[in-house]
Amino acid sequence: MKFNVEFFACICYTIAERDFEMVAEKNPQIKNAVDRLAEISSDEQTRRLYESRHKMEWDIKGRERKAIKDTKIAMAKIMLSNNECIEKIIEYTGLTLEDIKKL
Repeated sequence: MKFNVEFFACICYTIAERDFEMVAEKNPQIKNAVDRLAEISSDEQTRRLYESRHKMEWDIKGRERKAIKDTKIAMAKIMLSNNECIEKIIEYTGLTLEDIKKL
């Protein structure tokens, strides 16, 4: 499971500092995350590099999702042109009936 620093940072600010330190002492993953968050937060250049990398990862994931959706649409169009039944297109592509009707 990938760690979400932004979510963790939000949680950090909602827990009293001493309670948070107590939790971090008991859980090595939390302690590691606290240390990493402090490292990222303390240096402006490091923070910018992290944010840039994080944005790049989100952009890549977005392009991957779009490519998968485009592939499913192309497959559905081919199936429609071959007079395949809608149920089969939905099953094979995972597209919704509404998506297929738009084609």
